[in-house]
Amino acid sequence: MPEVHSTRARKWLKGGLAAAALLGAAGLVSYFLVDWPGTPAPAPEPISAAQRLAQEQCIEAAFLLHDARWAAACMALAEQDEWTHAACLDDPAITANPQLGKDYCDRTFPVRDGSADCDLPDARAASLNALLRDAEEKCRAEPPAGKTR
Repeated sequence: MPEVHSTRARKWLKGGLAAAALLGAAGLVSYFLVDWPGTPAPAPEPISAAQRLAQEQCIEAAFLLHDARWAAACMALAEQDEWTHAACLDDPAITANPQLGKDYCDRTFPVRDGSADCDLPDARAASLNALLRDAEEKCRAEPPAGKTR
């Protein structure tokens, strides 16, 4: 009877070793064929005309949102500049000084153009442009909702 038990154990052990060897080989094949650095990425699947239209609409919406954010930032900066300019003009120490006065406030705190296409400070412009790039990438990377590629 001990002979039968050891035979079963040997078969089980051989089967386990064979399975482990197959899994290891599959892992190596996967690494070298799929994950190997320098392996070209698979070609993107073609998208339908409807998906392309949805993607274009998504990008257009991203640009519209960018324009709205830019205009809001311009308006906010113009309001802030107007407030600081007004506060300067309301300061009696400045208005009473003949060397300062309104000219000082106009030079030191110029009121910014509040139009939608104003020049924003570099950091604010970079932030808004990064949001636009992220939105564009998302539109290109993800199929439209409810559709698959």
